[in-house]
Amino acid sequence: MSRRREPDIDFDLMMSNQGVTRMDEREAQRKGKPGAVLRAAGPEPVVAPPAMDGQQRALLEKALAEIRRLTAATQAAERKAAEAEARTALAERKATEAEARTAAAEQVAAEARKAVERAQQADARTAAAERKAAAADVERQAAEALLDEVKREAVSTLRLDECLARSGLARPAPDFAALVAALHAADKLPELLRRITLLPNAELMHFLDDRLAWTCDTCAPTLTGPNRTRVPVPPEQCDVCGGSSIQAAAQRFTQACQRAKVTRVVIVGGSPTYHDALRKLEPGLGGVRLNLIRGDAARDKQRAAQDLAGADVAFIWASTVLDHRVGELYRGNKVHTLPVRGLGRMLTEAAKRLTPPR
Repeated sequence: MSRRREPDIDFDLMMSNQGVTRMDEREAQRKGKPGAVLRAAGPEPVVAPPAMDGQQRALLEKALAEIRRLTAATQAAERKAAEAEARTALAERKATEAEARTAAAEQVAAEARKAVERAQQADARTAAAERKAAAADVERQAAEALLDEVKREAVSTLRLDECLARSGLARPAPDFAALVAALHAADKLPELLRRITLLPNAELMHFLDDRLAWTCDTCAPTLTGPNRTRVPVPPEQCDVCGGSSIQAAAQRFTQACQRAKVTRVVIVGGSPTYHDALRKLEPGLGGVRLNLIRGDAARDKQRAAQDLAGADVAFIWASTVLDHRVGELYRGNKVHTLPVRGLGRMLTEAAKRLTPPR
């Protein structure tokens, strides 16, 4: 008995009818290329599947299930591959950005190295300048030492009267002898010698005005204070009377003040001896009040302005100890300069400057 021959089955057609695509077609579609298709172009003839027994159908269904499983696995693998490609692209972008940041950091580092080099060069120039400054300081110290030596040699040959004259003490030669004798008798000569220098010395003049009183025998009683040493001089060289009658000069000054309606007078300058004598004269000046300001007093613009505001007239007593910084503070229409020494001559000259109001 001959067996019945089963008809041939078109497997690709059967799979297509089941919705299963060939793997080479899927790969071609994924890559965007036309894949090789075994089926002929055009509509496929519909072929009815042959009749199958139960065993064949079970085998077919098993094969179809395996095919679907493989297809799903393939699709999952393809998705993972696409995700991996996306991650790779992202990693490449990050790598590019990292390279850009690295290049920028290298540029910043190069600029920092250049800045360090410039700072090192500046430090080197500063060190060179400091060495030059140190050398200049050494030269300056050597020059100062040489100058001190020259000064010492000059002082050693300078006469006392010349030194005192350079400091502003204009006196006849015999007066200097009397000065030295008076200071020696009062045991103050060493203090004088400590202040003597080659250059003009305001401190020396202050010492002489504070410690000495150049008075004639008639004015000797005006000397006050235990620290004052009298140097006897002729009347015409007396710092108090100047060879003229002080009472007569005070009387002329009082009358001039009354005519000019002046009751408040500022006097800037004068030694302590002069100030002592003026204070003794003040009660007899007919109510004129004196504001006596030493020439080396501590004054500022505000204090000087207050002095002038409270005065009718002000006199700058030149030819006495007078710091120019103090004298410069007193300026204005009511200020007069008296370039004289001697109390009598100062009062006489002041009286001439007072004019009655019109």
